[in-house]
Amino acid sequence: MIYLLYGQDSYRLERRIQEIKKSAEVENSGINYAEIVNDYDAAKIISEANSLPFLGDKRVLVIRGLLASKDKTVLEKINDFLPNVSDQVELVFVELTVPDQRLLLTKNLNKLAKVQNFNNLTPLEIIKYIETTVSDKGGSIDRQTAMQLQLYLGNDLLKINN
Repeated sequence: MIYLLYGQDSYRLERRIQEIKKSAEVENSGINYAEIVNDYDAAKIISEANSLPFLGDKRVLVIRGLLASKDKTVLEKINDFLPNVSDQVELVFVELTVPDQRLLLTKNLNKLAKVQNFNNLTPLEIIKYIETTVSDKGGSIDRQTAMQLQLYLGNDLLKINN
């Protein structure tokens, strides 16, 4: 499966990556996990994506910031490769900003990939998130206290969860 995850909410985005790895039964440092950051060599990316899992059913490859690089040659080669991604590989493209919708690779990812936007939550959504998180952990919190927490912590969900 191919994923395109993007947005400024790094906490929820990273949680989604962890969910993908967990469903693929892949560990962070395992042989079936690779991450490419700021090293956009098309041959290397394709080689990693073509690598089949070792002693497992799935392999996860996370590529961070590729679409923002705007290296046309690399983007074209990756775009041409997309239809050939094995079912045994979870290919995850991660961007911190909204991908440029004019790029051919972005257009094809919108068609072929599961696309998820992780924009920052609104203050009201954060208050609801705080209430749900506290409840899920076996606690209780009133609306006024949740609002105060949201004011102090802003939209940093990592701090809210700790």
